[in-house]
Amino acid sequence: MKAGAAAVTLFGGAAICGAAHAGTLFDAYQSFCVKPVAQSQAVLAVADALHFDKLPAASLEGYRNDGFSAVEGRGDAKSHIVIIVGKKREVIANHPREVAYCTVMASLTEEKALVRAEFDRWMSGISPSGGIYSFVDDGERRRPFETIPPSQVISVLDGGKVRSAAIHDEGGVTKIVYVADAK
Repeated sequence: MKAGAAAVTLFGGAAICGAAHAGTLFDAYQSFCVKPVAQSQAVLAVADALHFDKLPAASLEGYRNDGFSAVEGRGDAKSHIVIIVGKKREVIANHPREVAYCTVMASLTEEKALVRAEFDRWMSGISPSGGIYSFVDDGERRRPFETIPPSQVISVLDGGKVRSAAIHDEGGVTKIVYVADAK
């Protein structure tokens, strides 16, 4: 999404530059998106407790135009991290679902390879399809969504443990996206 680059650029009125470190971005992804399972209020509570600033509504307009609802964002000029949360209706295994998105992003330069390596280690054992890693999360155990027998897809979806994750570089911005069932 190009909206993410706009959010980074508009935060604080200037582009956030590459002072973030790989550990910082991947740790932020774990803390803000993975642990609270991408649920907006929990994600925003973590950001607010760390005194992140609310992003201007104009910087989030691209997400709304892409069909996201309940879009909110936070940013921190010290760590150079931006977080965007929202919901969207998606079709997973031919079943429409309301899903929660959590995106963590920063403008990174030499750290990009390190962020990618951390992400790939975390995703080990899951193969991407179109750049997206889809998996069932049973706590510490992640297994590929594709391994779920068709007869169990509905119960797995209803169990709320289906996740997807992706990492992208867009216009100088490294972003990691985590998606879970909306609750």
